Amino acid sequence: MTALRAFLSEMIDYAGLFPPAGLSMSEAVKNYSEYLTGADSDLLGRFVVPADSIVEFADAATNFLPRSERAAPWRVSAIARGDLAAVKKNLLEFNCSHWSGSDLGHAVIDSVEIAVKGETHIESAAMTISGAFETFLEIPATPDPSSLIHAIGRSGARAKIRTGGVVPEAFPNAAAVVRFITACNRQGVRFKATAGLHHPLRASYALTYDAGSPTAPMFGYLNVFLASAFVHVGFPEKTVTAVLEEDDSRTMSFDDHGVAW
Repeated sequence: MTALRAFLSEMIDYAGLFPPAGLSMSEAVKNYSEYLTGADSDLLGRFVVPADSIVEFADAATNFLPRSERAAPWRVSAIARGDLAAVKKNLLEFNCSHWSGSDLGHAVIDSVEIAVKGETHIESAAMTISGAFETFLEIPATPDPSSLIHAIGRSGARAKIRTGGVVPEAFPNAAAVVRFITACNRQGVRFKATAGLHHPLRASYALTYDAGSPTAPMFGYLNVFLASAFVHVGFPEKTVTAVLEEDDSRTMSFDDHGVAW
């Protein structure tokens, strides 16, 4: 296994239901099923679904989910909002009905993602959800999120940053992303990044699949992953920012032992 394959193992969650793809549930489920058996299946993480669409997901996935007790379950991440106690109950009911021997197939919701508004919301969301699921709490990249990341770490949850969207204004600047990553590393808080990471390397890309879509510079997923690794091993902010903004693939190389930039 090359360093690149090891680096990206189960790194990329599938969010086909969300922009820019915006697929139907049946289309997204079919795609995910095919990707799980494809050449790059080792890169694939969870299927991302709104928590209030979990029944629709169960119906659409029933013919695709594995039935063998030895088969690995589909892993699912639910985007939650509203009454989190009720959401938790529904998600646990799904897990109980989709255990390894179930006639409905084997799947497990093992992650929940919640957009939070402040420290009080962080505490209440984590208290409700974290004991049952790996919990990612989405916070704004600006202003300085350090205090919120500290609260997330104290709660036992994980952080989430939004790195793009379907309008140029949705993309934080590189300094804000580096600040977020650095704060997470400093406080020992794991995180995930979402949106605008549909390409391996930074460049200007169309924001949607519509004809005439506006374009904007997007952070490549390799840029974000490598920047995170560089922060972790102690490179200075200037170097990390340069990695995050790198747009020349010739500057990066992977082999069986590691990555060079």
